[in-house]
Amino acid sequence: MEKNTESFSSLSKTSWRNQLSVACALMSIIPMLTFGYFILAYLMPNIVTRENIVLVIAINVVLAFAGFRIMKGIFRSLSQFKRHLQAVARGDLNQKLSICDGPEIESIAESIDTIIKELNVKHEKQQLFSKELEKKVKERTKELQKKNTELGSFINNIPDMAWLKDVDSNFIAANKAFGSAVGMDPEYLVNHTCEVCFGTEKAGKFKEDDKKVMASRQQAVIEESIVDAKNNMIWLETIKSPIVDVSGNVVGTVGIARDISKRKKAEEEILKSRKELSDSLVKLKDMQDQVIHHERLSALAGMAGGISHNLNNALMPIVALSQLLLQDRKMRSNEKDLVTSLQNINTAVSEARRIVGNLSKFSQFERGLTSAEVDLNNVIKESVLILEPRWKAEMSARGKVIQVLQEFGRIPVIKADALQLRDVFIGIILNSIDAMPDGGTITIRTYVDVEQIVVEISDTGTGMSEDMQKQCLEPFFSTKDKHSTGMGLAVAAGIIYHHNGTIKIQSPATSLRTGKLGKGTTVSICLPLKQSDAGEQKAPAIPQAVSPGRPMKILVIDDDPRSYNIVKRCLETDKHTVEIAEAGQPGIEKFRNGNFDMVITDRAMPDMNGDMVAQEIKKMAPNVPIIMLTGFGYIMSEKQDRPAGVDLVVSKPVTRDELCWVVAEVASEFDDK
Repeated sequence: MEKNTESFSSLSKTSWRNQLSVACALMSIIPMLTFGYFILAYLMPNIVTRENIVLVIAINVVLAFAGFRIMKGIFRSLSQFKRHLQAVARGDLNQKLSICDGPEIESIAESIDTIIKELNVKHEKQQLFSKELEKKVKERTKELQKKNTELGSFINNIPDMAWLKDVDSNFIAANKAFGSAVGMDPEYLVNHTCEVCFGTEKAGKFKEDDKKVMASRQQAVIEESIVDAKNNMIWLETIKSPIVDVSGNVVGTVGIARDISKRKKAEEEILKSRKELSDSLVKLKDMQDQVIHHERLSALAGMAGGISHNLNNALMPIVALSQLLLQDRKMRSNEKDLVTSLQNINTAVSEARRIVGNLSKFSQFERGLTSAEVDLNNVIKESVLILEPRWKAEMSARGKVIQVLQEFGRIPVIKADALQLRDVFIGIILNSIDAMPDGGTITIRTYVDVEQIVVEISDTGTGMSEDMQKQCLEPFFSTKDKHSTGMGLAVAAGIIYHHNGTIKIQSPATSLRTGKLGKGTTVSICLPLKQSDAGEQKAPAIPQAVSPGRPMKILVIDDDPRSYNIVKRCLETDKHTVEIAEAGQPGIEKFRNGNFDMVITDRAMPDMNGDMVAQEIKKMAPNVPIIMLTGFGYIMSEKQDRPAGVDLVVSKPVTRDELCWVVAEVASEFDDK
């Protein structure tokens, strides 16, 4: 038995392959031995004894025991391998595998131990790395939490609505102002689009804006409206910018929206106020025009007596001499008396025409400021002539004398509205006349002072107190009777200010140039220079001796026989052939059927006015000159009103020399063309 134990001990030290081979051999001998014995017993029944059976059984038992022990050792080693590997799999790398069942198993055990040791070393390193990584992750997490806290504090401290979105317009973050506006928690908005707070339609519009910003990579400023949590519509000024990562890729958008509802409301109020102001200015301009018109009419009413006096004086020789010539044959037969009478009549007619012309200029009412080159000396002269019936005729009728001294310096022309400035000078001169009920002197000076023209109008009247000087330029202030509007000097000041000038009133009168103290009142007007060309602008003078032009065939269209007959006779003295049409439509028909070199037409005619006649004739013959001879000529010239198709406007009445000269000049201009 001891030998068997020793043999098993030695067998266990062999390789596991040998052990497995022996075990398999022993286990396979048992069935072979048993099968051989039964064959032998069958062939030789005489040798089968009890002892032999026991022997066979004993041998089988021994062989089975030996094979079982060998297999048990092998399975025990495998079981140890299994348990050890399971422990390693559970992370227990500190156990050592001790198996002594053969050199190969020991070698495998040693290899496994080596692997486990290496795994253990790597595991320890991994644990160290994991600890370091965990530490860094904690530190980084702490930093990120700090930055998120700072970013959250920064965004939430922005008073305006602010947010971040990804490329799909989903919110990454939003501040409290945004959440308050839409009535939602900013945390809830994360990973949602604007649809949750503004609806599908508005969200779609915002998403399109985001796409445009990301595609253009440019900042965009958008004015838009939303409905807030309180169901109020608010206007926003939204600034959207693309978010670009370190690689240059657009990864979203950032937006800030400021509530501009108050600004929008203010802008609407400003627009409304501007419109109201514009309407008020229009109304004010209308009122100003009405006041100016009223002042003109008041002045005209005040001059009515003087105008009537001068006009009657002008008509006196016309009426008396014409009647004498009709009644006194001797006077008609005396050539000298006849020529003298006709010269006196012609002089009186010229004077009457001058009075009517001045009256037409004064009574004209024109809106707006028209800028043109103006010689102030000429404007002042016109103003004095217009007011001559008032300061000369009326005062003389009362036995009083007013002298008007005109001390004009050499001044340049300026850009201004002559009509409005004439109103100013007329108003100031009228005030001076009213201030001198017992007569006196009005002195008008003009001169250049540095970069401005100064006009001084001084009188020797009653003067003004200090209080009156302070208030006289204010609207509705007047020292005259109850019929005065008190707008004269106020309107005058407004016109001067409109021309970028100044107006100053001094009493007692003091000259800005001489500094001498006088009596009465001085009104000083300063207007800035607009041009540097000095000299007067003179209208072309009509020569006394008129050279006749080439004979022409002229059509005269007028509904007044007295007018067209005298025009016909005047033109025929220059060898022109003249045909008459007594209305507009017959005139057009006569022109169509004739071959005329010129047309002279009146303006006011019953069936078709001169404007329409001129247009129709110009359509037929653009190169035929058309002169409009009308009683509205003064007014049309002042307004620079020249109807389409008319080449020149001439005012009635007109002398023979003036008419023939105008016809020759116009014909010459067209011949040169």
